[in-house]
Amino acid sequence: MNKIKVVGYLSGIPPGVKNQHKRDIILRFIDGVKKSGDDGISHNDRNIIPADIAFIQGWAHDGSDNSPHLNVRKQVIQQQKISKKHTLVVDSNLFNYVDGNQNKSYLRYSFDGVFPTTGNYFCDDIDPSRWKQISRDQGISLKDWRHSGEHILICTQRPGGWSMKGLEVNQWLNQTIAEIR
Repeated sequence: MNKIKVVGYLSGIPPGVKNQHKRDIILRFIDGVKKSGDDGISHNDRNIIPADIAFIQGWAHDGSDNSPHLNVRKQVIQQQKISKKHTLVVDSNLFNYVDGNQNKSYLRYSFDGVFPTTGNYFCDDIDPSRWKQISRDQGISLKDWRHSGEHILICTQRPGGWSMKGLEVNQWLNQTIAEIR
């Protein structure tokens, strides 16, 4: 059986990040690759290494800033597309606002993209009990869906977040409110 080569790009993490957790995600993943018998490389340079799977923490799109760490991500994504290989993306815990210390590490992993229409999140058959576990672990409770009342809750992305596909949050929010009205 042929070994696969997985390169984890530590250089894709913003410099000066005080949270060792981001580096540990890549280091532990690459350690697991090695333990499984495949070739795992933790790479801290900005040059791109050919790999079967490139592993990055966070995403970068065409409109992302030109900072060194985002340029690494962009180059990795581009090289993997050209070579018809996969990019494995790990993205932040959506529940950081309640778990800032990363005690539960509910991370998101996807192949080749981060949008539901571009990435594979390996979740075609979602177990509904997963939310109950996350809710218990994070201490999050949601009210039941209501069909009556006078209020509509609109959840937005943080300013500068990539999921807005280039739109400014307030622009998107105003457009959405106009559509609802």
